[in-house]
Amino acid sequence: MKLNKKINRMRVKLFSMVLAAGFAFTGCSNADSLYQQGVSEYKAGNYEEALSKFEAAHKEKPDYALYILNMAYANIGLSDYAKAEETAASLIRESDVEMIRENNSKAYYIMAVSEFAQGKYKETLKNIDNIEEELFSGSMPEEQAKGCKGAMERMILISKLNTAPNDSELERLCNEYLASEDAVLGAREYFARKFFDKGKYESAVRIAFSGRDPEDITGAYFAYVAYKEAGNSDEAKRMEQLLLSLNAANEYEKSVKQYVSFNSENGNEKIEGIPFVNYTQLDSVQTKLDEINENEAKGDFEQALESINSYLELYPEDEMMVKEQELIKNIISNQNYY
Repeated sequence: MKLNKKINRMRVKLFSMVLAAGFAFTGCSNADSLYQQGVSEYKAGNYEEALSKFEAAHKEKPDYALYILNMAYANIGLSDYAKAEETAASLIRESDVEMIRENNSKAYYIMAVSEFAQGKYKETLKNIDNIEEELFSGSMPEEQAKGCKGAMERMILISKLNTAPNDSELERLCNEYLASEDAVLGAREYFARKFFDKGKYESAVRIAFSGRDPEDITGAYFAYVAYKEAGNSDEAKRMEQLLLSLNAANEYEKSVKQYVSFNSENGNEKIEGIPFVNYTQLDSVQTKLDEINENEAKGDFEQALESINSYLELYPEDEMMVKEQELIKNIISNQNYY
């Protein structure tokens, strides 16, 4: 179901692009009327009727790219992927003319959507590269073109993750992505949380430290919580001692840098599960979280604990913060002991 929703969103996005082009060129001819009827049928989910109208319009205007694109698109709606790709491919031309290159990119996009729907990820990526080449050479700004390519690649990755046959393959896919140049900010924490929520705590910790220094404070915080949840008191204690040593060594600059990064990557995740009465509370909650993070990073754990206690009075259901409260209490206790 999730995959179908993603495909539908992709369809809507491309259909909007094609539709916009249509409004720029359509007039009052019979072909244009047939095309508009096809658009209405497509929007209603009547793909056979839509295809029939687009084909009739194409018969009257054989060289009109818009009709060819929509014929291919209607075939995707009918799950006739081979015909969709064949139709889209027939539009591709070698040319430096901007409009032709833009049409080429739309044709490659249709082919990518078709292959994505079939789970043909390698073929999809190949056509993403084709799209990128056409767009970079066309009128679309480079950053926007990169964004289009990155969005498609992330959709492919998420689909792979959701259909991974086992946890071992899921972990392999996560690590493969994290090692790539395309890894986005926060991906490591997203994957680690995915395993954490499944109760696969050892995998969660491995992902949290993937590509990081073994003494990274961000990974250590996550690992502490994961080991505590898993009931592995020895490893939890080891992470606690690591956190103590990082702060005891007065490595505040390093701690601040790493924890600010942690907060920017995870700030939304920390608060997304809290049932706000209204959105006006969001700013005050984020301010409190920033205050907690800042005090922890500076090593002012007494003040951090005070802020945590205040926060938990408002949101006692935040289990991650309850565990963080326990961690800070232990750190303070150990500081007093030493």
